[in-house]
Amino acid sequence: MNLDKIFEEIADGIKEIVKNGAKAFADEAEKDLRAFLKDSEEDLKRYSRMFADGAISKFEYQFLVKMKADGAEMLAVSAKGIAKARYKHLLESVRNLIVSSVMAALP
Repeated sequence: MNLDKIFEEIADGIKEIVKNGAKAFADEAEKDLRAFLKDSEEDLKRYSRMFADGAISKFEYQFLVKMKADGAEMLAVSAKGIAKARYKHLLESVRNLIVSSVMAALP
């Protein structure tokens, strides 16, 4: 059994696990951000019109947009728990890869 070769293969497998896991996370993050934009679009457009019309100051406009984004940030905080779960899943995948690679190399 060539452990160096097995662990090189495991390292390659880790790259795939992370790539696939990161892509899934990136896809969900984009989906969440697009949902935030869609859900907030009417308010953001209203704030923008008010600012453009001089009804609110730059500070007020920035404050309103920030408050809207802070609402999305609260959702992101709960998503951190999801990120931890994903990391745990990635770790389990790596553990399974190590075990299966070594076991496959045994006679």
